[in-house]
Amino acid sequence: LIQMVWYGFDNSYMLECIRRYPGLFSGVAQIDEHGDTAATLRSLVPLGVRGARIVPPFPGAPDWLKGAGMAALWRAAAKESAAICHLVDAVDLPSIDAMCRQHADAPVVIDHCARIGGDGVIRDVDVRRLADLARHPRVHVKLSAFYFLGDKTPPYRDLLPMLRRLIHAYGPGR
Repeated sequence: LIQMVWYGFDNSYMLECIRRYPGLFSGVAQIDEHGDTAATLRSLVPLGVRGARIVPPFPGAPDWLKGAGMAALWRAAAKESAAICHLVDAVDLPSIDAMCRQHADAPVVIDHCARIGGDGVIRDVDVRRLADLARHPRVHVKLSAFYFLGDKTPPYRDLLPMLRRLIHAYGPGR
């Protein structure tokens, strides 16, 4: 289960679903980077949380990953083997690359192909940046939210070149 952004940092509904159906669900929580991120993540992992979704304040926000809370979250994620799940746009990929170099042991997930093509245009430079993150062995990409990408028209054939490139870069296992 993914904690939706409009619930903010209140993960209680997701945690209740995990508790109510043991063994069926695990979750990705929203964690406030201004709080004690490491302690929060450590407290959620035993409850079935397997990752933390992070969202920049706006696409391309400068230094959004450079705060002490983010560094602590990435260190805790590496220690707990909990994924840092990025709900970002392609403009944020260079910042993520820098954090992956600093925290190589942290599992990372890029949600929804970094929303490449959300504005209707799939730019080669964006696909290249996302494919290049594959050099970090703990980075994964969710091939999802096709309804939001490119032409936004089923069966989403316009996305096939991007998807093939990402599958080639990451392999089917990640």
